[in-house]
This record gives sequence, C-alpha cells and structure tokens, in this order.
Amino acid sequence: MLILTNNGTVPFSSPGPSGLFGGGQIGYNVQSGIFVYGIEADFDGLDASVSGTFTSSGRVTSVTSSAGLYSDITGRAGLVMGNALFYVKGGFALFTGDVHVSDPADHIGQNSGTFMGWTLGGGVEYQLTRNLTVKAEYQYFDVDNSNFSCCLPSSAGRLEDKITANTLKIGVNYLMDWKHSPLD
Repeated sequence: MLILTNNGTVPFSSPGPSGLFGGGQIGYNVQSGIFVYGIEADFDGLDASVSGTFTSSGRVTSVTSSAGLYSDITGRAGLVMGNALFYVKGGFALFTGDVHVSDPADHIGQNSGTFMGWTLGGGVEYQLTRNLTVKAEYQYFDVDNSNFSCCLPSSAGRLEDKITANTLKIGVNYLMDWKHSPLD
C-alpha cells in the first residue's frame, strides 16, 4: 500500500493489490523431543500491481507500483504433535518490486529502490512420508523504502513508500535426512 501524508492527513492511499505468488524455500531444522527450531529462507515472485493519480496545488502526480521478487530469512520454532508440526516464524524481509512517482508536466520522476522490513507468521506442516510434508502457512510482511519528494510540492506532504502484505501459502516440502539414507 502506498500512502501520501500531509501533516497527519491522508489525501491519497492506493488500494491493496491482490494477486498470485510462488517460489521456493530452503531451510534447516533441529528436533529435540517435541520441540523443533530452525531457519528458513524463501525466494518468491509476486504478480500484483496498483496505480493511481492525485492532484495537489494544481499539479497531477501519478504513482505506479509493479510486482517483483521478494524473499525472507526467518527463524522458526514449533511443537510436534503426532505427524503435525505447529510453528511460528519471524525475521527479515526484502522486496525488489518497483514504485514509480512522476509529474509529467515537469518531466520528472523517481523510482524506488529495494524495500526492507520484517515478517511474522505461523502454520502447520504435516509429514506424509519420511521425506515428504505438506504445509499451510500465514505470513505478514511489512517493508518500506525512503520517502519520495521529487514530484510533490512542499504543501502536498510526502509519499511514504510502504508495502504491507498478508499471504497464505500452501506447499510441499522434501526433507533431506542427512543422518540416514531414505533407503534404510
């Protein structure tokens, strides 16, 4: 979501885009009794975009946000109950999509760089076989970037380049058991 603020008021706010995403993950877990803890890294692509325009002090400014790649590195902790693992996770998030702000009348514009922030979530993973699990996971992302100022008159405030996302993932994991061969 992109937000334009002016002394605490919000004259422009983009709608929240929706779309599909997909990717992969790699991780390492350690189990001690019923407790599991580990680290994961996700690498995903996002197919969602949003755009809009607003007028301030007689100037028309356009804002376009396009999809991109995102990743996260999280710690994970959970409890094993039978074949199910109930877990929480949290850590660092990164988004490389693009936000472009422009004022066509003055032929000026500015593109955003990389967004950085945090993520928090949880889920359940169910073991089907020795090496195969399925999972359902909720994850919240909160990432931001530096404030835009190129295309706005000082009376218009500033554009906060901030993105938040709620995601629901369904996936399949292959577990590599490094202590035992899958054939024993």
